[in-house]
Amino acid sequence: MPENTRRAYARQLDRFGAWCTGHRVTALPAEPETLAEYVDHLADLDQAPASIEQAVAVIRTAHRVSGYKGQPDTEAALRVLKTHRRQRAENGQSGFIHE
Repeated sequence: MPENTRRAYARQLDRFGAWCTGHRVTALPAEPETLAEYVDHLADLDQAPASIEQAVAVIRTAHRVSGYKGQPDTEAALRVLKTHRRQRAENGQSGFIHE
């Protein structure tokens, strides 16, 4: 894995960990609701959908590597992301809608 990708992933995981600490929730293993709330937080910051997708992928990978396979469930988080994409599209911002 390229070094810049490693750094980006580490940054994503650090941000999630800090957010979890600040909200007094467990980062690993995270509950599906925690991930959905985190995605909502990133959407509120108006992060690009691709950045949010990367965050979700990094969090899922960290769970898998730590032995929490299939956790957290991303269904609710991806619904939040879909809404964020739609809102950005309605506002003329980049980002496409996945069905």
